[in-house]
Amino acid sequence: MTLWPDRPLCAFDLETTDRDPRNARIVSACVATFDGERIASRTWLLDPGIPIPAETIAIHGITDERARTDGMDYRAGYLEIRQSLLDAWALGHIVVAFNASYDLTVMDAEGKRLGFPALEFGTVADPYVIDREMDRTRSGKRTLAAVCDEYGVTLTCAHEARRMPSPRVISSEHSSFASLSSPSSTS
Repeated sequence: MTLWPDRPLCAFDLETTDRDPRNARIVSACVATFDGERIASRTWLLDPGIPIPAETIAIHGITDERARTDGMDYRAGYLEIRQSLLDAWALGHIVVAFNASYDLTVMDAEGKRLGFPALEFGTVADPYVIDREMDRTRSGKRTLAAVCDEYGVTLTCAHEARRMPSPRVISSEHSSFASLSSPSSTS
């Protein structure tokens, strides 16, 4: 059995139109696989086909005009993102995403809305969940920036494929909490 910290990682992140993952449409996505020193990354910009609220534009900076002009067909983009995740899991990668329940719920809900079967998930590691579970007594925020700071990970760009912090945070959490290496924490 290969313990999860020794398996290759796949960083995953979405930017969307809504805080509710059951109603959100994908605006951009990033999937980056890390196999030792080899990094393969892909980003997508999609036209969600609906107006992007000002509240979410303030978070990711992608306007309606940019999405309509430069974004790819929504269904085609969704399929590419979905296949990238499925391929990563098929190759034994652990998908790492900060607040993964949101991004993966969006992927599943959008797949169903587009007429696809439920997304079959592989192994997922979420630095947010690990931090919340392993360090319950720490006060303060548990945002991506706060968690990166807690584990000494520099947050230069949260959403650029090669610099996504989630895999580095997972590595730091693994170093900080020995119980994460026990066979009971693997899948």
